Amino acid sequence: MKINNVDVKIKKMDIEQIDDELIMYEQLSKQVIMFNGTASRIWNFLTSFDETNDNVQTRDIVEELFCRYTISKANLEKISDDVEEILQKFIEAGLIEIS
Repeated sequence: MKINNVDVKIKKMDIEQIDDELIMYEQLSKQVIMFNGTASRIWNFLTSFDETNDNVQTRDIVEELFCRYTISKANLEKISDDVEEILQKFIEAGLIEIS
């Protein structure tokens, strides 16, 4: 899959959804990661494209969040910046690997 025109791989982990939060566990490294509702929604959106060669753009994720939550159009730029920050955190945590 691609995110913002960059080939990436999504790390496979055991996942438990509890309400809006997501808890991820990687057995080999014993790594545990918890996501709040928004980060969980972004992760679930991304992983729905994992087996495809689709190119997911930040704006696609923002649009998904806009449809899911009550967000004013005036805040879309801020949401876009927040999505970019979350994507970067996924990369830093090793959940997304740039190919």
